[in-house]
Amino acid sequence: AWEQVSTTDEVLQLLLQRGIARMQRLLGDLQDEARRSEELWARLMAAGTRGEMDDEQYLRALSDGASVLNGLRLEWWPCRGTLIALLRHGGRSGQLARGRVDVVDHDIDVMVGVHAEEDWPQIALRIEQSLQSRGWDSCWGRSSVQQSSSWYAHARADLLICVKTQPEFLELDLTSYVMGLPGRHVHV
Repeated sequence: AWEQVSTTDEVLQLLLQRGIARMQRLLGDLQDEARRSEELWARLMAAGTRGEMDDEQYLRALSDGASVLNGLRLEWWPCRGTLIALLRHGGRSGQLARGRVDVVDHDIDVMVGVHAEEDWPQIALRIEQSLQSRGWDSCWGRSSVQQSSSWYAHARADLLICVKTQPEFLELDLTSYVMGLPGRHVHV
């Protein structure tokens, strides 16, 4: 389209059209996300609380996530509490002195690499569909930037939170980062 533009007015018109189309697409995405979140919240409330997952369930959830991410040929690794738990105990928890148990984490946390910011929404959808084929309920996206931040309006939805309510409640939190151009730097 750019090669057909010859005047400043045409350039401005093209930019305006693209901006309007992008905003309409974003509004539609927000409306879809709100509807899906309401449906998921209703399912979560209907499921109620069943206590926390045990080590076997934790490793099964991690295995589901690993199978999906590997199947999609994505770069990923455990992070935050999941990484600490795996390094410390090889699982979610481990035995301490005097019969105590060190429960490190209650969800699965992983980082997922994408080549470009624009790739993440489609990849997130493919992750959700793959998890759903494994019995997971749903996923929803949000930004890691706090709403109180002046950067919130400019932030992308870099997080994907996925849940499974049957037979136990499981949560898989995926944080995307942009690998970008070849080199040693990435962008969260």
